[in-house]
Amino acid sequence: MISQSDTVVLSAYRVAEWTQDAAYFQSALVSISSNLARGEEGEDVHKAQEELLDIAEVLVEEEDIQIRQYIALVDAILTQNDMVVAAYDGAYAADDVVNELLDNLKHVADLLEPVDQTPIDGNEADDNKPEAKLTAVAVIAFAADALIRENKITNEAKVRNGTTS
Repeated sequence: MISQSDTVVLSAYRVAEWTQDAAYFQSALVSISSNLARGEEGEDVHKAQEELLDIAEVLVEEEDIQIRQYIALVDAILTQNDMVVAAYDGAYAADDVVNELLDNLKHVADLLEPVDQTPIDGNEADDNKPEAKLTAVAVIAFAADALIRENKITNEAKVRNGTTS
């Protein structure tokens, strides 16, 4: 159930306000409602998003990422970007979940294109939507870094296979 202080809804509003895109907020509300209508599975997704959004807020409050990166990261969390899902899953495979989530989400934020604030008079609203501009190399490098942290491959293997960024 969505409450007045729902982190996911408030975060969707922050992105919509930052980009001056009311349609974004509308779409996010439909997505949130659809998730929750799926029952326990949807509630699990919602709880995971809340946890990730809390971590993203810590990153911006601690000035580990800029507000423009935070907005892009929030959008990636809300849209269940593949890198965010991998970061979340990877963190729960680690011993220190919170620190792993912090590290993983900071890395994801670094890969996302920061979102500039759209002026209120904003005729530019369509030009500034938060989207991740990723390449296959960036995704592979992210995955390789996760495997290195889990000691499943060495950094030398990453370099040998050409996945350094």
